[in-house]
Amino acid sequence: MVDDENARSRELIGRARKEAQEEIAREEERLKASLAEAVGKARREAGEMAAAIKAAARARAEKIGEISDERLREIVKAHLASILPLPPVRKTP
Repeated sequence: MVDDENARSRELIGRARKEAQEEIAREEERLKASLAEAVGKARREAGEMAAAIKAAARARAEKIGEISDERLREIVKAHLASILPLPPVRKTP
């Protein structure tokens, strides 16, 4: 009687262990699939963002390239003081 109960308990524990291991394996597969999907989505979004940044940079570069030499001279003259170092101050005797 006690041996039958022990055998039945071991059988139930064995089945529970097997079911738990199978559930863990299924959950690992679900997590792997979820991770792969998230990584794929992140890569697609990063690619889209990079393309948008590249397009904006290209447009800005084209706009800068369209600045005339005369306008560029005006810009440089306006900022020349901040571009060049100030000459040393001479002390008068």
